[in-house]
Amino acid sequence: WRSAVGAGSSAGAPPGVAVLAGLSTLLLGKPWLAVDVLLLGCVPLAGASAYAVLRRLTDSPLLRVWAAAAYALVPVGLGAVATGHLDAAVALVAAPPLLLAGYRLLAEDPRYAGWRAPFGTGSGLAAAMAFAPQLGLLLAVPLAFGALAVLLAATPASRAGAVRRIAAVVVALGTAFALLLPWSVRLITEPAVLVGGAHAVRGAPAPSTYDLLLLRPDPRAGALLFVSAGLLLAALAGLLRERRTSAALACWGVAFAGYAVAWATARGAGPLRPGFPGVPLAVTAAALTGSAVVAAEGARTKLAGVSFGWRQPAAAANALLAALGPLVAAGTWVARGAAGPLDRRAPAALPAAAVAQLDRAPGSRVLWLRPEDPAHVSYVLTAPEGPDIGDADLPRPGVALRTLDRLVADLAVPRGSNAAEGLATYAVRYVAVPDPVPLWLADALDAQAGLARVNFQGAVRVWRTLTPASRLTVVPPDLAGAARRGTFATRDQLRLTPPEPLPSGREAARATVPPGTPGRLLVLAERADRGWVATLDGKPLHRVTVWGWAQGFELPAFGGELRLRHDGTRRTAALALEGLLLLVAAVLAAPSVRRADDAVEPEPVEAPEEAPAPVAAGNVRAVP
Repeated sequence: WRSAVGAGSSAGAPPGVAVLAGLSTLLLGKPWLAVDVLLLGCVPLAGASAYAVLRRLTDSPLLRVWAAAAYALVPVGLGAVATGHLDAAVALVAAPPLLLAGYRLLAEDPRYAGWRAPFGTGSGLAAAMAFAPQLGLLLAVPLAFGALAVLLAATPASRAGAVRRIAAVVVALGTAFALLLPWSVRLITEPAVLVGGAHAVRGAPAPSTYDLLLLRPDPRAGALLFVSAGLLLAALAGLLRERRTSAALACWGVAFAGYAVAWATARGAGPLRPGFPGVPLAVTAAALTGSAVVAAEGARTKLAGVSFGWRQPAAAANALLAALGPLVAAGTWVARGAAGPLDRRAPAALPAAAVAQLDRAPGSRVLWLRPEDPAHVSYVLTAPEGPDIGDADLPRPGVALRTLDRLVADLAVPRGSNAAEGLATYAVRYVAVPDPVPLWLADALDAQAGLARVNFQGAVRVWRTLTPASRLTVVPPDLAGAARRGTFATRDQLRLTPPEPLPSGREAARATVPPGTPGRLLVLAERADRGWVATLDGKPLHRVTVWGWAQGFELPAFGGELRLRHDGTRRTAALALEGLLLLVAAVLAAPSVRRADDAVEPEPVEAPEEAPAPVAAGNVRAVP
């Protein structure tokens, strides 16, 4: 597994970070607690969510309890907890209400139900897509087919209502897209994120076809394969119901869409890279649960009204298997637990002395190596304090990754190379390996002339790069040509004309550049981006790309005051627009407030009594 997040990226953080920030504010400013609530609490939250939604399908409390438990304890939730996939955990909780909201958009005319529902559905979808972008596709495709069916089934008299329902669907999807700006633009420019998700697989084995069919996204999750068999068979039985076949068909349409996206995600079909199929399988599980409830509603009464045959034993076996599934899943989870986030071992951390040294040089990085065997070494490039929340969802620069791949491959070969000098261009100060370090990797790192082992106390072995590594450096003219061509300097060249480090902050920099010879380069160990702006005594410097990926600037011979910053004006404007749209959507989705005088019915106005008609004397007649 590789990740070049630490190599720098000007891409905005995913919107899930903003949602976590809001939730952590409610939890007294503890983002770790917000993550724990969503991840470790996804199973009970999913059960409560399904129980509330199932009120629309059945009035039986016992059936709702079973269906909610069967849905919450599918292997998707257990796998999300075991592997730490927050997107799948959020999708498991959000799928039932989102599917119900989508059904109501197609079934209710907004002329009578109101236009608040589309804006509310779009806002909820945006909050869920902030963690799991695949939910947008998994909801948009069934809604598109449903809107087409509504339009084709409309009569001339009901065509206006059908058009309004389709408009409600468009409003809901448009609201979700608008509230996620500017991040939602990435879903258009990178469709692979919308289909395959934003998370990479970290060496996980690909699930088999049976795993996907029975809703197990990761074979290592510990969930038994057959616990979802009863739910799947009950969902198939929903297609046999005569009166509610359309509801079962709608549920299976959503389930088939989820299965298709899950297969594409797990296999990495086409341009997609293999990913964790937890999000589409969560939507599939919600749809299968709805079809299973359709099958179970009134099934006992229907079977009692027909003669005894194969239907009664088959229904009894299906009911027994469906009831045992949640019990076995809950018992297995309690007895065996879940690996990953619930593991009580302390994670590997950089020694405090190394962290203290890195704090004095902002922007320095650490290369973590995780050996699997002599032919496979995974790595991650991070800041000293480790990756932040949302870093795994940032786009990965391809050139920086390929270059870093070659450097790590050279580090793991015990023949010596200039890999350590190449790591200095990434501002890498330390190479860290969790203890115990395999002998073959320790020998290979010791053989690198540009690395020196440092004896820190802790559970991590550390090697320091001997080449000066800094976030901001001045490269002399003798090395500038090679840097433009993408080649690294040798140790002899660095010894004769070493780069000059400059002080820098974590983002911006302000330093004094001494005079020098023409042809120098100012190199920033961040990904090249048009947003970087550097000035020397107020005069802008020309941007260049160094080593094929890093940001560089041409320095003149004279010196002066250097100022370096990243221009984020466009992103700031986009965030301001997003905040305005969020406020508008909140107002439009808010329920109406009844005033006190609206609740008082007006008193009925009595009609005035008609005056009696005048009676003429000649018209008087005696009544016997």
